[in-house]
Amino acid sequence: LDHEKQIITLLALHNLKKFNDYNSLEKFKNIETLRLCDCWNIENLEFINGMKSLKNISFVGTNVISGDLTPLLLHTPKLEFVGFNNKRHYSHKLNDILEILNINNYLQ
Repeated sequence: LDHEKQIITLLALHNLKKFNDYNSLEKFKNIETLRLCDCWNIENLEFINGMKSLKNISFVGTNVISGDLTPLLLHTPKLEFVGFNNKRHYSHKLNDILEILNINNYLQ
């Protein structure tokens, strides 16, 4: 996929248990919605730092190994939706992220 000629705004990966090259996703700068649900472990969320158009992100059922969710906070005020399962080793709980980002339009 030639990412310079394609403008991808939504990327949904579901049940990809063998995919682990999340850093390759950082080249898609125009992503607005990113869903990584029930996928293989993500080392960290740093690959979203270059996604300046990101509005919606969900990684329900996918573990972030580092536990550092602060890259989500760098998308203030653009993020409109965040979804993930709370995990003991995560730096923030879902409710904390939603409160910090002032996201009120979510389902719990």
